[in-house]
Amino acid sequence: MSRLQVVWFKRDIRLEDHPALSAATACGPVLGLVVYEPSLWAYPDASGRQAAFYAESLESFRAEADRASLAVLFLRGEMPDLLEALRSAVGIFDLWSHEETGNAPSFERDKRVAAWARRSCVVWRELPQNNVVRGLKNRDHWSEIWDRRMTNEALAVPRLEMLSQRVVENLREIPQQLRADSLSPWRDIAETDSCPGRQAGGRAQGLRLLKTFLQGRGVGYRRQMSSPGTFQKHGSRNPGRDQPPRRLRVKRVAVDPTQTARDDGGAASTAAQQSFDFS
Repeated sequence: MSRLQVVWFKRDIRLEDHPALSAATACGPVLGLVVYEPSLWAYPDASGRQAAFYAESLESFRAEADRASLAVLFLRGEMPDLLEALRSAVGIFDLWSHEETGNAPSFERDKRVAAWARRSCVVWRELPQNNVVRGLKNRDHWSEIWDRRMTNEALAVPRLEMLSQRVVENLREIPQQLRADSLSPWRDIAETDSCPGRQAGGRAQGLRLLKTFLQGRGVGYRRQMSSPGTFQKHGSRNPGRDQPPRRLRVKRVAVDPTQTARDDGGAASTAAQQSFDFS
């Protein structure tokens, strides 16, 4: 029987064009993992408006996961303690995620997770999902890597293997206090920070903003993006009054001359961002 593949959805919460999810699916049955980490959300660069955006994005993601029959486990607590609780319940598993570009606390957390994985005989694979290249000694070949990553074909939502009944039953052994009650942890933080002009989360909202950028707001982008008075309207993210959250980010860039707003003299480029009950 194939080993359980756990995909840790960090900041890239989507099913389409997700290299870690696609690679994990080829290796065995997949369990999605979404974690509310109190220490990261208590850090000064996190806010309620970001939590609201993340909760809305998770709601969209959860609906997509249900349609794709992807089992998703929501936990709350600190990493890697939660991974150890999962290992105690289901045994050794393989761990997958994207290479996160975060802040100092998330980097320190990742180092703790890596150390835990080595001690626990868990293989953790991190796959790139943007043009940030780790470990470069110089930038001599960075553009070649960028071109290769950005011109890869977008990955379709993979066909997922169902979890065995044994795994589902073992997941119920995880203590109740470690379970996140759906999206309530993020929504509780969101209530502390009202921001009417913020960017709304979710795939549908992201595609709508992309369309307005490509069909009009992107005109003059190179000139307007650096001005405090114009960047909010002409930027690729949110045309509202307030600076948008940073939790989810654009990943793929592709040229499409049929729908791109051209800056005078500039290249036409487009940006696309693209539960089971264990209680």
